Amino acid sequence: MFLITLFFTSVVSAVKLFNEERIETNQRVKLQRIILQVLGMPVKRGASDLDVVRTFERRVKRVEVKEKDLYVGYEKDGKTISGYAFPVGGPGFWGPIHGMVAVDPRASQILGIAFYRHSETPG
Repeated sequence: MFLITLFFTSVVSAVKLFNEERIETNQRVKLQRIILQVLGMPVKRGASDLDVVRTFERRVKRVEVKEKDLYVGYEKDGKTISGYAFPVGGPGFWGPIHGMVAVDPRASQILGIAFYRHSETPG
């Protein structure tokens, strides 16, 4: 039993190690999709990860404010600010909840909200 457990644990660890870069890339692209969505700049359904990254790099800039990330969204001209997105989070019943909120340039209206990581049960 020990050898079987050791074998399968090694296989799972090797697969994770082999795919670690891909996992990190997928998580980064997922977060970029969410930021674009809450800023009101959704990419087309079925858009490739490369399209998401290009749109994000062209229309969003990351700024660090007091050791927190703030994402500044720009209009298609690349000069006019369309909004600000920032991460939010807090405790949930089963674990922490992480989301992203975007507001307009005057911070007077919420543009979008999305929750992207949680441990809560459906409903």
